[in-house]
Amino acid sequence: MTCITGIIAKNDVYMGVDSASGMTDGQFQQTVSTKKLIFKRGMMIGYTSAWRMGNILEHEFEPPARRKGMDLEKYMVVDFIGALRKSFKDAGFTEIEHSKEHAGDFLVAIEQGSRLFEIRSDFSVITPVSYAAVGSGMFSALASLKTTEGLKLGAAERIRLALETAANFNFGVRGPFEIASFKDRQDS
Repeated sequence: MTCITGIIAKNDVYMGVDSASGMTDGQFQQTVSTKKLIFKRGMMIGYTSAWRMGNILEHEFEPPARRKGMDLEKYMVVDFIGALRKSFKDAGFTEIEHSKEHAGDFLVAIEQGSRLFEIRSDFSVITPVSYAAVGSGMFSALASLKTTEGLKLGAAERIRLALETAANFNFGVRGPFEIASFKDRQDS
């Protein structure tokens, strides 16, 4: 289900999400108003994989404060993921298979430094160069983001096109789309 996209652009990060909800076997699909884009503590989080994971990210998980002088990537790998794993485990969400924990995929944008991270279901942290996408529509979205890379389009427009492309080629992606950035958020 779904497609989440993110772009680093001009000292800001933009993220876009769709409004699809469905079963992985494709037997059921609906449009929902449940938020897939969460702002908290200088972070913007866009999630896929499971509604329960989003509930925990929005209402239970509290990202730890970054230790003074700590590199942002190290913070994400050590402190952020450590707190996230504990929160998921406490909420009974984490799956354990063959002694390995699994959850879901999501993007995290950090306002300070305009950084974007992809969190994988095995809790690995990926640092994209300029854009990322997760969810069932990720391949179409990534193709769109690549083809619009050299065009004179704003980040929000590129995300809109990526989400529309994903919706066109993937039954698990549908509008309406929500697109936001930290600067947009401050203006509202």
